[in-house]
Order: sequence, then C-alpha cells, then structure tokens
Amino acid sequence: MLISFDSLYSHSDVSYHLSDDVIRTNHPEAFISYTGERSINNPKGESFEFTGKSAGRVKCTYPKSAKKCAEYIELFESIKMQQEHT
Repeated sequence: MLISFDSLYSHSDVSYHLSDDVIRTNHPEAFISYTGERSINNPKGESFEFTGKSAGRVKCTYPKSAKKCAEYIELFESIKMQQEHT
C-alpha cells in the first residue's frame, strides 16, 4: 500500500520540495508515478509473504514475526529435504 507525499509532508517541509532527480537518487523508498505523484510504501502495511499454497503472511510489525519466519524456514527446509530424498 502506498501513501501519498501530500499526506505525509506539508508544503513547508523541505522533503516536499526536493526535485524528482534527488528523490530518485537519494530516496529509493519513494516512488514517482508517470503523472509526477510521489508516494512511499506504508510500513504498517508491509508483511513477509511465505511461499507455497495457503502459506500465508505475517506483518513486519508483529512482535513474533521473527519467530514465525524461523518456523516457516524450518518447515520449508524439511519439505525441501524430503523432496531431495525421493
């Protein structure tokens, strides 16, 4: 999910007045559309998406996200090992 620069920065903020070239060079997290509208990813909406049918996802801000990722990696590695032995 993208958030518009207009909702984050007031017109008096220095970041609002940076040129498109400066934004592209120094701020890779920002996206400039073909219409010139600037936006960035909403960090509250970002999540880790797991590979596989119905594997699901976990929000990056979830306190136990590291544990969930580790559990999924362990599961994925065990499935991979089973496939290598068949």
